[in-house]
Amino acid sequence: MKGIKFGFGLMTTQQGLVALDDLVGRSVFKIWSDRRVFESVRINDAGAVEWPGNVDLCADALYLRLTGKQPEDFNQNVRVL
Repeated sequence: MKGIKFGFGLMTTQQGLVALDDLVGRSVFKIWSDRRVFESVRINDAGAVEWPGNVDLCADALYLRLTGKQPEDFNQNVRVL
């Protein structure tokens, strides 16, 4: 399924659309192949974006995708392998 984007705003002033096409059909994100499942998104009690089956994306991951930043931009002790 192409054109999968998730729009959201942060408590900072940042908002935008995050493309999620690269995740569709992969691993736990196979469920997104059904558009109705993708559209059943909600925010869980921990503040993560969640779909049925406990498939979720944390706010940090969405922020990194939105801004193009890397984890090490925030903490020099963290590195993506």
